[in-house]
Amino acid sequence: MNIWLIVILLGLFIGICIGTKFSEKEKYLKLIYIAINFTIHILLYSMYGLTPKCIQMIFLSIILSYISVIDLKYNIIPNKVIAIIFIFGVLFNIISNTVAVRNMVIGFFIISVLLLIISIILKGSMGGGDIKLMAAAGAFLGWEKIVVAFFIASLIASITSIILILLRRIKSKDMIPYGPFLSMGIFITGLYGEKIISWYIGI
Repeated sequence: MNIWLIVILLGLFIGICIGTKFSEKEKYLKLIYIAINFTIHILLYSMYGLTPKCIQMIFLSIILSYISVIDLKYNIIPNKVIAIIFIFGVLFNIISNTVAVRNMVIGFFIISVLLLIISIILKGSMGGGDIKLMAAAGAFLGWEKIVVAFFIASLIASITSIILILLRRIKSKDMIPYGPFLSMGIFITGLYGEKIISWYIGI
């Protein structure tokens, strides 16, 4: 139950951001950002206690919600933030022995290279920040989870785009920032990745 409440809170926050121009409501968004993150952190602590998993997910909730806001406002994902994800992820995995080095290396390349190829073939379809984000997150989560994260992100992005087109908030040719959807996919997989993978293998 707590997991889905966290996902709903993140989705609500990103939805508010998508429907806002930021200029007039920026102060309110900052308050919403703080309130939602604080609530998520309490829920994560209640779920995992003071464990490596809790630390991992609190870090992801802070950094990914920040990426979502910046990408929605400026259409950019800062390299410094991506570097923080990569460095923290590698150190976390080594210290906690969560993801093997080989898994981290494969995770770094498996989705980022695919997105790079797509961006070359379909120019402008994928930003450099999105590619680098998936590389860093792939090293953090490992190759299996980053594949799941990308699938979830693509599914959420497709559903959201269809809804926004039907509501006439955007046109079919309009581009919307992909960072928030990638962030949602990464976070959901961080929470629920093992169960999703086990469910898929068991089909």
